[in-house]
Amino acid sequence: MLNRKLLALCLAILLWVSSGVPLGLCQAKQTEKYAFDHGAIIRGDVAAKRIALVFTGHEFSDGGELIREVLKKKNAGASFFFTDDFYRDSANAQLISHLIEDGRLAVISSNEGVTDPAANGEAVLYAAKVTGDLKLKQAADRMLEYLLKKAPRRNDGTIYHIANKPQVWVDSMYMAPPFLAVAGQPQEAVRQVEGIRRLLWNPEKKLFSHIWDDSKNSFFRKDCWGVGNGWAASGMTRIVKALPADMGEEKKRLVKYVKEVIDGCLARQRQDGLFHDVVDNPQTFVETNLAQMLTYTIYCGIREGWLEASYLRRAERMREAVRKKVDEYGYVQGVCGSPNFESAGTATEGQAFFLMMEAAASQLR
Repeated sequence: MLNRKLLALCLAILLWVSSGVPLGLCQAKQTEKYAFDHGAIIRGDVAAKRIALVFTGHEFSDGGELIREVLKKKNAGASFFFTDDFYRDSANAQLISHLIEDGRLAVISSNEGVTDPAANGEAVLYAAKVTGDLKLKQAADRMLEYLLKKAPRRNDGTIYHIANKPQVWVDSMYMAPPFLAVAGQPQEAVRQVEGIRRLLWNPEKKLFSHIWDDSKNSFFRKDCWGVGNGWAASGMTRIVKALPADMGEEKKRLVKYVKEVIDGCLARQRQDGLFHDVVDNPQTFVETNLAQMLTYTIYCGIREGWLEASYLRRAERMREAVRKKVDEYGYVQGVCGSPNFESAGTATEGQAFFLMMEAAASQLR
């Protein structure tokens, strides 16, 4: 019989299974690959043999090291959710440290992310300052050390987005540089922006392509993905705010970059205020999140004084269009949907940017 303490830590939730029937949840609907309930995926592609493991812990950690060793031996990934009590217990410090050996903060679904974990860094660093919790500060410091010393990168120093392929993604513009800027490395933040921009910026279109692959010396995905351009605009906006006063020239340059991508997107805006998933390809589906991301960017720019007030009208139009996409359960519908981002649906970043947009709107007023 399994130890009760082990069960407290090791609640494994099978998010995707290869056979069987949905779990009887009401109001569920089935698409070709996924089953949804109230906008959330409740079952994955039944044709794919994939299991996602989530281990949780509150007061007990029995078996934690064994789980870590087995996962490492099998080269298997898993997600861990620990409560505040678990983190506060000094007896668990070694286990937590071993689970994040390279310094990256935790992310859900994949261990290949290089820059994605850094998106948590700004919040962790802020929480450390507010609470005075040394463990939070140490976690942020380790994330910073990973980016500066361990993260795989190009010869010019530009950090790759994932660990298993030599690829630069426009997504990284939001994930790592803003954290670098607030963590005392503003020059490195700007260097990362410049490195990503050199590879992915299309000056004729005034849009970013999505993915460059060094192994092919060419684009892995040349499409000007809408959400990717939103990552770039909003990421650089956060960096502009964090730059110190003695980096005025760099700030001016980043402001210019932000304006260019805003203008490039707005030139291709639909009549309903939204955009296509690939901004310059009207054959792709209509997507919601880019409008939120640009609205957030515009509100911040106007409030901070580096973007002209004439953009406000465009932001208000996008905000109005986005609000119409929120369903009765609070899900922002029509964003580039997780987990594969191939069609309109829902996604955590879609929810997050709605809140960020609304917070920025409130601060502007």
